[in-house]
Amino acid sequence: LELELLQRVFIGLGGAIDNLSRL
Repeated sequence: LELELLQRVFIGLGGAIDNLSRL
């Protein structure tokens, strides 16, 4: 597995959760 890809996915999920929590 590519760690860089996984990190980008987790960062994307974290950003999405952060955006949802701000609604």
